[in-house]
Amino acid sequence: RQVYGGHDGSITAEALAALARTRPAAVLVAGGQAPPPWARTWRPHRLHALPGLSDYRAYLSPSARP
Repeated sequence: RQVYGGHDGSITAEALAALARTRPAAVLVAGGQAPPPWARTWRPHRLHALPGLSDYRAYLSPSARP
């Protein structure tokens, strides 16, 4: 059930950053790009390459499990 927004862009960056303080969240970044400013202190994890996709990282919010 979608409650706080999502892929449709109905949530603002500020609201997502606030939500991530209490609920697990992740930002996916490709091609060596930097994460959004509000996620730069989150823990980065390199994702294993998938067919046709490489150099992806997930930045996990502070409330996400290690």
